[in-house]
Amino acid sequence: MSRTSAQRAAIAQACAEAGLPLLQLVDEPVAAAMQYGVGQTARDETVLVVDVGGSGADVAVVVSTGGLVTVAGSAHTSEVSGKHLDMVLAKHFAGEFQKQGGPDVLEQTHGKPMRKLLQAVEVTKRTLSAAPTAPCAVESLAGGMDYNGTITRTRFDILANKAYAPLEAAIEQALEAAGYSTEQIDQVLLCGGAARVRKLQTRVALMFPESTQVRSEGELDEVVASGCAAQASLLAQSAEPAQAAVSAQVLNAPVGLRVSSERMEPVLLKNTPLPAKRTVKVVLPAGETRAYIAVSEGESVPKAEVDEDEDEDEESGDEDDEEPPRYRPSRLLAEMILELDEATDATRVEVSFFVGTDGKLTVTATEPVSGKTITAEIPASN
Repeated sequence: MSRTSAQRAAIAQACAEAGLPLLQLVDEPVAAAMQYGVGQTARDETVLVVDVGGSGADVAVVVSTGGLVTVAGSAHTSEVSGKHLDMVLAKHFAGEFQKQGGPDVLEQTHGKPMRKLLQAVEVTKRTLSAAPTAPCAVESLAGGMDYNGTITRTRFDILANKAYAPLEAAIEQALEAAGYSTEQIDQVLLCGGAARVRKLQTRVALMFPESTQVRSEGELDEVVASGCAAQASLLAQSAEPAQAAVSAQVLNAPVGLRVSSERMEPVLLKNTPLPAKRTVKVVLPAGETRAYIAVSEGESVPKAEVDEDEDEDEESGDEDDEEPPRYRPSRLLAEMILELDEATDATRVEVSFFVGTDGKLTVTATEPVSGKTITAEIPASN
């Protein structure tokens, strides 16, 4: 997952002591997203990376803006993993073995019979990802007895049903940490060997709208390594030296123009890499001699509230295309009044937003014809 500054420094020091040149550090969720093609097009998108490995699960919200890929929020749980699913199968087959007259394999958790059974069920679990039924065979499992059994995918799904709840909780935690809802996620990207399990994929998919694509392509336990290899290939082809770490400062909350107490037009979205600059044009009614501009931080309006508003307008009978996310003001940052000559139908005021790496926001409003301008500077919030 994302590394702290101390961890990055420790890796750099270890590389230096080993005599290995450190070209770049890439966070695991970013590497996984890159392997799936995120950040390789001009389209901005937000994806959720779900990495379920042998000892735990990591979930991260990854944002791609202008080709720059960053981690917006993450969560970890050690309560669901490949080992947990192996134990579900091991307990089932241990019980079947006892019914056949064999000793209790579970009595010695770290004994040789248990190790042999866990090794066998790992193969069974992998087979169930591709077939509806899978065997489990262990020669001389315990007490001089061999074991041969089978299990269906449906039976395995029932046995492991409760094991997926911690993963669903981790997904919710990652979304909350990043400030996103399930409706704002464009794709869910699965990686890690345990993510092959069909029921796990289904449970994750059910948390998102049907329009959200859930992808599990290629060798899932090689996704992160493959993403790092792809980035290394790009570095090898670059004539410029690479930075040791890929870490971009991003905007913590959307900022834009306050239209009303319930509506804000975003200019710079949350997680936009800094520094960033955007300019919008504001149309004034004819005859106006002043342009009032209110700058605000905002928050996304939950889809449930948007749906309620749409239900109230249903009588119009118009069926519009899917609307972009709506925002409402959360904190007023500045109010500006630009004195003008009498506005005509062609009068436009250009409002420029600039946020530096220090987080300071500078907003400038200009009327190009007259050259009149006004500027407000908002220091970075703590």
